Amino acid sequence: MNKLMVVLKKELKRVYSDKKIMFNLFVLPLISLTVIYSALGMFLISTITDTEEHQSTIYEINMPAVIQDGLEKNNIKVISADMNDLEKHEDKIKNGEEDFMVVFAPDFIEEISQGVVSSFKTYYNEAEDYSKKAYQQFSSVMGQYEKSVLAERVGGVENLTVYEESSVQLAKENIFIIKMVSGLVTMMIVMFIFAGSMQQGIDMIAGEKERGSLATMLMTPTDRKTLAAGKVSGLSIIAVFSSFVTFIGIILALLINKSFLESRSQAFSEGIDQGISQVFKSLQFGFDKIIMLLILMIMTAIISASFICYLSSRAKTVKEAGTLISPFYIVIMIAAYIPYITQETPKFFSYFVPLYGNVASIYSLIEGTFNISSFIVCCLMTILYAGAFVFFTGKSFENEKVMF
Repeated sequence: MNKLMVVLKKELKRVYSDKKIMFNLFVLPLISLTVIYSALGMFLISTITDTEEHQSTIYEINMPAVIQDGLEKNNIKVISADMNDLEKHEDKIKNGEEDFMVVFAPDFIEEISQGVVSSFKTYYNEAEDYSKKAYQQFSSVMGQYEKSVLAERVGGVENLTVYEESSVQLAKENIFIIKMVSGLVTMMIVMFIFAGSMQQGIDMIAGEKERGSLATMLMTPTDRKTLAAGKVSGLSIIAVFSSFVTFIGIILALLINKSFLESRSQAFSEGIDQGISQVFKSLQFGFDKIIMLLILMIMTAIISASFICYLSSRAKTVKEAGTLISPFYIVIMIAAYIPYITQETPKFFSYFVPLYGNVASIYSLIEGTFNISSFIVCCLMTILYAGAFVFFTGKSFENEKVMF
């Protein structure tokens, strides 16, 4: 135990006595996370506000007066266009310079009144928020007009009613936004923890191999398994503290975004304001959730550190270790992206998969679908896998061909 503590203190001293390493491990992630999340949140909020406040502009050809009146009552600007300029308007809509255009049949109202199916053609850009909003507003007005025409044909609106629907919405409000935020936060947590462990783990073993300092340590009476355990423990402690910094950065960013939301709340319409308030309410953490999140981050740090130490022990140089670990880093990035992309609640078997189980656990906890049984399974499997990686790292230290 004494020898283990000597190795552990040596590894920690190497890190904490180097200002550059300290900055990269603890200061840079804190600044990066706070700035990135704050900027992203403010950008999303500003985008929503801008789209809601934007007055849609519709260019029309042969539009009936009744439809134009309906659009203008919904605060939509209607501008007449010439058929000869149709191609020019198409290009502007494609480039995001104009919102929407519609071309009606010349005798649209007459054909409708005679019971003939008439037509119109719309031009919009699904990739542009302004254009998509204009299309939705136009479709709503046309839906109302169609209903009024049908009511006239059948003798009243009441004759259009075939059934009445009564439904109860059981899903969480704004579940899409909650899943998006949960996936993004999970992705950033896991990537920062693994990246911090990777940088130090490569230098701690492969770097010392390359410099020759590890060979000197192997010549001492210290048991090689103890030496390996000391290095893994040192990297785990560093990774745990790095995870704390990551957590603080996320909390700071959420507080900044919450303050920004409160300052901008009057700019939102009532529906948008209520929706975003519900999102923050759903994402609020109680004391138990905060403790569970910290424990999961510690578990992620431990398994990342033990895994990286094992891979680093198999390499002879820093370059070789980087080459060996990089594919796994890509896999971890993909695993971290999966909840963000799919936005699906992880299945129970996900918690048994090394590293991905930690990703799934953090995502489920933030999303609000995590339970105590999944938490226990994730922690137990993390300890089991981390112990296995420590064991194999010790075996690598005992293998002369691997270490020299």
